[in-house]
Amino acid sequence: MKQKIFISLSAIASIGLGLSAIACSGANQSGNPGSNNPVNGQGELQERRANSLLGANPEGQNNAFQQDKKEKIVLAANFLGSTAQANALVELANAYNSDPDVKTKYAGFFKPVEVEQIGSTYSDGAKKVAQYLKAKNKSAFYNLVLNHPSVAAELAKSNMLLSFNDSLGRENLDTDVSLFSSLFTDANTNTENIKNPSTYILPAMKSTMVSSVNGPVLYYILKTMVDNGATLSQDKDTQDFYNALMKTSSSDLEFIKQKWGNPVDNARTLVTSANLTISKDMFNKYEDLLNFAIVAQKLFTNSANNQNDLHIVGMDFPTVTLKTSVFSIVGNDYSKSLEAPSKVAGTNKVSYNSLSTTGSPAQVAARTVYNKLKDAAGSGAVVLQPLGQYSSGKQIYHNFALSIGSTAGYLYNFIDDTAASALRFTFDSSLDKFSFDDNDNPAASNYNNRYFVSFKQGSEYLSASAKDKNKTNEVLLSFGKNNNALIASGGKTASGSDFHMVDAESDQALKTALAEVTKDGNQENYKLLILRQSSNDDNQLTTMKAKVMDLASKDTKKELVYAGVAKGGSSSRPRNAVLVFVKTSNNNFVKTDLEKYGKQLGASVSQLTSANSLNKSELVVMNAPGKWNKNSTKNVAFLRGPSLIGIKANEEDDNATKAFVHWLVTNKKTYTFFSGKNNEVSASPSEFFQRQMSYLMPVAGFETSTTKFNNGFLDNALEVFSSAAKDPQNWTTYEPPGSELGDLFDQALDSAFRNLGNQALLNTSADKLQSFEAFVNSFTEIFGSSN
Repeated sequence: MKQKIFISLSAIASIGLGLSAIACSGANQSGNPGSNNPVNGQGELQERRANSLLGANPEGQNNAFQQDKKEKIVLAANFLGSTAQANALVELANAYNSDPDVKTKYAGFFKPVEVEQIGSTYSDGAKKVAQYLKAKNKSAFYNLVLNHPSVAAELAKSNMLLSFNDSLGRENLDTDVSLFSSLFTDANTNTENIKNPSTYILPAMKSTMVSSVNGPVLYYILKTMVDNGATLSQDKDTQDFYNALMKTSSSDLEFIKQKWGNPVDNARTLVTSANLTISKDMFNKYEDLLNFAIVAQKLFTNSANNQNDLHIVGMDFPTVTLKTSVFSIVGNDYSKSLEAPSKVAGTNKVSYNSLSTTGSPAQVAARTVYNKLKDAAGSGAVVLQPLGQYSSGKQIYHNFALSIGSTAGYLYNFIDDTAASALRFTFDSSLDKFSFDDNDNPAASNYNNRYFVSFKQGSEYLSASAKDKNKTNEVLLSFGKNNNALIASGGKTASGSDFHMVDAESDQALKTALAEVTKDGNQENYKLLILRQSSNDDNQLTTMKAKVMDLASKDTKKELVYAGVAKGGSSSRPRNAVLVFVKTSNNNFVKTDLEKYGKQLGASVSQLTSANSLNKSELVVMNAPGKWNKNSTKNVAFLRGPSLIGIKANEEDDNATKAFVHWLVTNKKTYTFFSGKNNEVSASPSEFFQRQMSYLMPVAGFETSTTKFNNGFLDNALEVFSSAAKDPQNWTTYEPPGSELGDLFDQALDSAFRNLGNQALLNTSADKLQSFEAFVNSFTEIFGSSN
């Protein structure tokens, strides 16, 4: 049955940016009042409009260029073609392009908008923009890009950053920074290479960090502590929190006791010697949380030895934890943070010297944070996830008590009711980097899911755009419901959902396999199984390849056919996969097929139940820690998510770009998106944009909204952002300043943390874990020492 969703304008007007005129025409935006930002100050409206003509950085004008006029405005984003975000962007463009009222309102300026995918990660997109900018690509460059402020810094260097203000103040072309809450507009004032204040970077898609709590597991831990001498605080917040956890545990508690084990013999000594007072506030301070986690990890027979992949905290973005904690310790002072913005000769600059500067406030703070993380990771209490890996994939099976991640990832943090009776496959430690489902939420899967997929030979079934993107590739087959491409070695994948064979040997293996499974019209009886690694491990790849080849060589019925090794995923994080064709019982996968091939390949096969998995009602959502410790004066809300950034083209296309942005931000009209489909939605453009993209667009006054998104993480983000807006004495926001080196800085930190995380997972002894000095050296090897 088709389900139609109506979003009330009155309910979320203060969130959805349903504004028809420029607010506060004389407003002086001074940036985030809750933080100490040395480059705050966005000027008066008239100044911002005048600067839209001068440009962000006139000194870079020698590197600027005019793009050729185009028939369409190009919005570039890295969202994959099959994702909700990518589909939402296309729907937005279609609504804008087909509305006669829009063409009338923006007469003389209107041009249709086209969405173009540039890579599959923000890093991919940033590299593409930099590549076209350096080449002065006049014919194929973009007009808008959804990415981080570092891209704006790159554009500003060449004075190619487009202001969304209009120099003539024309209402339909002027989208001003004052439309947004000043808590979220610091990027306009502290992004590197910006000299002239104007509206360059719109906070269109903002998220923050969130604590995702496995209610039954955390309840078992807290109850065990209380039973063994810990004090449970009697304040209302703690009592309500504890009771909420208790309610989640009714159906899972016995399974969790079996999985985690009984309390160790010296449990009471462990608890009483730690002198623990359990409170909800403990989970708002990183230092307290980590101390708690270290004790809790030692408390149970199956977690104490750190051998059963059971942990207290999963930390999806340790780099964010470091940045947030350092910012908290240095008193929320940007100038003392790890990424310090300043004005140099009137132009924004960002310094990254503090981490490697002995005795600097940021280095002293970073040492404190790192050493505590090292202790927690070394004990097994905390897992520092490498970039692109998320704790939710194991937390939903009760392997973590809580995880700290992005508010954009809600649906991956519980098992949907529709996944009841689904099968789960796990390999032992010799092959544990492989999975059948890549830790995707089983709610999105069925027996004919993403990695047991239909396939068709050649490129015949690719979409027109996919064919165009793969025109220089030899497409061996298309696969899956979105007809992604599997291309020969030497080719370049067009999206992160495509794969390429790794070498000529695998090319031949696939061609030989295709000849076998398609002969005599048998193709419909086979499915393609993609055994993909969550992180690359060459030894495990060799083992899995040998296992599959051995099984295939002994299978006289040709029910399992080896098809080579491929690589897929984003260019910044490609992952290996072993390809296998498997024969089905009845032209479609059924449970017996999956059990059969899973067991043949050495996987353990289990069935999901309400007891052995985390369902939606058992997920407890709360704020990520906002402080480092009791001495921190304010809660810090870390700002994540891409911004909407404009790229200069020529006067005609710039005006057309501004018209579209004005429509997106200010239009109140209700459109029907995904018309006639099961997910049909009626909403204004900005309302639809927020809900489908799973991010917030924080308009000025958003904090008065009473909206609920039916998304626990988005609701939490709104609550956190509202607290920051209403209570600047106790809250602030932190968004790393955009700079040309911002991405490299993050990559260097991620790499240095990966070293520690890998050592901890290998149970390296505490005295041999990467020291803070080694962490800084590892960082410096990638980033350099003089930036």
